[in-house]
Amino acid sequence: MISLPRWSGGVTFLASPSRYGIAVGAAVVAALVRLALERAWGAHLPFITFFPAIMVSAWLGGFGPGLVTTAVSATTAFYFWLVPVRSFWISEPTDWLGLVVFVSVGIVISAMNEVWRRGLFALAESEQRLAVTLASIGDAVLTTNNHGRITRMNGVAETLTGWRAADAIGRPLEEVFVVIDTHTPGKAENPVRRVLREGVVTSLSNMLLASADGRTIPIDDSAAPIRSDDGRTAGAIMVFRDITERRRSEDERNQRDLAARQLAAIVESSDDAIVSKDLESTIRSWNRGAERIFGYTAAEMIGRSIRVIIPDDRWSEEDDVLRQIRRGEKVDHFETVRRRKDGSEVPVSLTISPIYSPDGVVIGASKIARDISERKQVEAERAQMLLREQHARTEVERASHVKDDFLATLSHELRTPLNAVLGYAQLLTSAVLPAERIPHAYQAIQRNAQAQARLVESLLDLSRVLAGKLELSVEDITLSTPLEAAVDAVRPDAVRKGIVLDVSPRARALSVSGDPVRLQQVFWNLLTNAIKFTPSGGRVAVRAIPDGPHARVEISDTGCGIEADLLPYVFDRFRQAKGEAARVSGGLGLGLALVREMVHAHGGTVSAQSEGEGRGSTFTVRLPLAQTATLGRSNVSETGRSTAVGGESHADVLIVDDERDAREMLSLILTTQGATVRSVASASEALDAMRHRRPDVVLADVGMPEEDGYSMMRRWRALERELGYDRVPAVAVTAFATTKDRDRAVSAGFDWHVAKPIDLDELGRVLGTAAGFPRAPLA
Repeated sequence: MISLPRWSGGVTFLASPSRYGIAVGAAVVAALVRLALERAWGAHLPFITFFPAIMVSAWLGGFGPGLVTTAVSATTAFYFWLVPVRSFWISEPTDWLGLVVFVSVGIVISAMNEVWRRGLFALAESEQRLAVTLASIGDAVLTTNNHGRITRMNGVAETLTGWRAADAIGRPLEEVFVVIDTHTPGKAENPVRRVLREGVVTSLSNMLLASADGRTIPIDDSAAPIRSDDGRTAGAIMVFRDITERRRSEDERNQRDLAARQLAAIVESSDDAIVSKDLESTIRSWNRGAERIFGYTAAEMIGRSIRVIIPDDRWSEEDDVLRQIRRGEKVDHFETVRRRKDGSEVPVSLTISPIYSPDGVVIGASKIARDISERKQVEAERAQMLLREQHARTEVERASHVKDDFLATLSHELRTPLNAVLGYAQLLTSAVLPAERIPHAYQAIQRNAQAQARLVESLLDLSRVLAGKLELSVEDITLSTPLEAAVDAVRPDAVRKGIVLDVSPRARALSVSGDPVRLQQVFWNLLTNAIKFTPSGGRVAVRAIPDGPHARVEISDTGCGIEADLLPYVFDRFRQAKGEAARVSGGLGLGLALVREMVHAHGGTVSAQSEGEGRGSTFTVRLPLAQTATLGRSNVSETGRSTAVGGESHADVLIVDDERDAREMLSLILTTQGATVRSVASASEALDAMRHRRPDVVLADVGMPEEDGYSMMRRWRALERELGYDRVPAVAVTAFATTKDRDRAVSAGFDWHVAKPIDLDELGRVLGTAAGFPRAPLA
């Protein structure tokens, strides 16, 4: 027997075999009861006990068992209690009517019970299905009556709320179902209340359910009204679900989406080219960095082979990369060259990584290409800088050797004439020199002193050149003036060596604008070199010819020539030829360097040619003609030349020098010219002499002990103002001969600057300007 769930009334519905047994049994029981009442009722009321039996049988068994009970009951009553009794014959018509009515009522009772039973069974079955459905459904379900009290809840609802159904049924919904609004702090309105109030379906999302066991569970919820037959709201049903996993999945999906968007933004904003491709080298993605570096847009490249940007001679690189990628290997910082859209090539550094499918199979590659043009340029510049540094170091080392050689040569060149001067001076003072050799001794002393003076002057000129303050006294002159003066100066040396001087007369027709003294120095240096390096019996030719807007002077010789490796550097400072010729000729290697600087200062050029050793050399000077002459240096000053003043001077001259020999020499020279000379050895003595009598000119040394000439001159000028004297012309006579020293002397109050050793011609020009001394007798 299968027992169905109980319904109101507690009736249990049975299976078919049992139903018919109960039907027969009910009829038998009713008959026995009627028999027991036989003495009291007799033949009266034959059917009275059988009506309950039919009802019970039909109630429990339905229409069929009810009919069975009706039939058995009618037969039993017909036999035992209808007259004649205990026979199947009815004598009275009223008994036939009673029997028919009994059977009819039994049929009606059975039919009515069948209809009721079927409805009740369907309801029970529906109830069972509902119970099974609610038990198996994944969502939580609660039902309430129209007062909001719980009438049913399934197992899922028990789990989520923390309440057992037995404890929750009958309680207000707010006690069991406590929700919190995540957007508004505090408890939210229970959705069932709105359903009961307004009769509408209500949905809530992203709510929190406060479980009885202390958990807080995110849920989605919907509630709907339960309608009665008259359409009124009889209660509500609420369905809700735990969305913890869904929310976690959504969060994970959102995180993945955010990461994907961030990655896409990074890829698009990257300055590097970021490209993906499959294992056939077909491009699948192409970012803005790739567009910037290679010039192709994404639309132009996606779907095409990556080999489009690879130079043809580098396709093997792509084959090697694909082999590594298929093996799951990464390519790190591979430096190569790629081709832009315009055909130009760009150096790049590649990092290539394999792309895997979800099942771990390599399906492509991601490539990052970085433009390393700037780095390559920096590396190239660094390499060039290193080469320059190495070259500079070599040049410094060479310059150090040159300096050492120069100092050694300078020592030799200074000591050699000094040796002759000191030697002859000692012979003259010891009176051991024969009378006929005395003039020769004086000439040797003068010649060597002049050589030493020229050496010092060359060093001073070099200092002026390095400072960019070479001074020129520029005027329009005939080129023959300095050229012939230079030729005359070197002619004795040429005659002494038996060298022929061949001079062109055309220089008289050429006019240039320049300093005749400096130009004479230029030609003297070139001629001196030519004679120095030309052997006896040789020839030196001088040609001066027009050359467009220039005058060209060529000085050629038949001497030893210039080595090919020296020729490009022949005008550099301290450069000298190697070998026997250099040792014989001597010199500091300054002459040609000064020639170049002085020629450039005049706006001209100088060059050297030689066909090699032993084949002579030619030096060519080009100077702008007078009508187009311009100075080659902006800081070269043009000063007018001093004019000589004839006649004797009776000026009062004060000489200030701590060296007695220098004072006596100047006193002797000036006294022979008719000057009144006073000489003192210190600045204080000079100021005392000034207070005693105002001189017409002051010649003062600068480098004096205790108080130097600069300080003395500043005090001198102040004393002039104090005594009311007119300004006294002052000449600084000093061995400090650089341009800086000259500027310092002028700043201290001197009017002129004359360098030691004193050039009497220059001193005569200065004194001629300062106090009217004649130039010629001093020269």
